Amino acid sequence: MDLTLSDLEPLSEAEYDDQTLVSSPIAVPFSAPKTVRFCLGDFKDEPRPDDFVDAVNALIQNWSRLKREAGPYVRHYRRDESGVQDDSDDIWASVELPSSIMICRRPKLDREVYVFIECECPWEPEHGLLIVVRSGTGLIRVGPFSSHFSNGDRFANPALENVIYVGQ
Repeated sequence: MDLTLSDLEPLSEAEYDDQTLVSSPIAVPFSAPKTVRFCLGDFKDEPRPDDFVDAVNALIQNWSRLKREAGPYVRHYRRDESGVQDDSDDIWASVELPSSIMICRRPKLDREVYVFIECECPWEPEHGLLIVVRSGTGLIRVGPFSSHFSNGDRFANPALENVIYVGQ
């Protein structure tokens, strides 16, 4: 499944931000049977809109691998938040994928396009589970919801830039 910009149309302004455009609902393999809306942050002034579409396509193509890579970090996050030590269950069975996924360009440092997947999870109902992926291919961060692109940003510590999960 390769999407084009026209597959995301019509794009409408987000209620919370006039620079963010929201796609129509799209059925993607990893969300079935749900559809997903892609929220394109600061998209109106984006000089390279195809980078956003490329990130969506890469996310779709790499989702199975990204889930496998994220699994141990998600388990660690669950252990830290709930004390559950059992790692024999399917961690993804308790994670609810979102109905919308945010995609935006990092304003500093690498200026790559990042995908923010904000999921619901029972062990942290207030802050949920956030998975951040660079360009739709590289797992960058797992943890509670926030607007930070990386743990280096989250903790204002460049040494944590490539650390995927930072425990409590």
